[in-house]
Amino acid sequence: MSNNPGFRHTFNDLYEASDGKEYNWSNGLFSGWLENIPTCLGSVCCFPCSRGYLTTKAGGKFWPSCLMNTFGCGFGDCSHNIVARRSLREERGIRGTIIEDYCVLACCNACAAAQEMNELGVTTEMVKKDFRDRKSPATSSSSPSPAQGSAVAAPPQSAPVQKGMSGN
Repeated sequence: MSNNPGFRHTFNDLYEASDGKEYNWSNGLFSGWLENIPTCLGSVCCFPCSRGYLTTKAGGKFWPSCLMNTFGCGFGDCSHNIVARRSLREERGIRGTIIEDYCVLACCNACAAAQEMNELGVTTEMVKKDFRDRKSPATSSSSPSPAQGSAVAAPPQSAPVQKGMSGN
């Protein structure tokens, strides 16, 4: 990894180790910033929202993820993100371990969110469109458009009220 003798690591060594190429990420923790600046800045400025968006892309719910990342200090914000990151790695054939995922999330959760968004090809235009259309990002591409005339299902009817033991 380094031509640097001894055990002192330089910034260049750390940058090379975090570029993601060794593990098959399309971008590293820091190297993808210049390719998608708005999304990366959004991950830093409001990483709970970025995490919520990533959760919806994986089929989960936005608000529980967003709130866990907002109010879950330490382990609370990492616990469910580890599962999401591992799923993304397995889906894309990216090498790594759960320990590495935890370390990345614990040290720089916002950088990990930016890396995952870059891996999925998320752009700010996609985020704006999904929220403007008020669609869940996980279903935005498969939802029928109003022009297709989607059928509206009737709400479920409540069960009949049973009388108690007193006959009332």
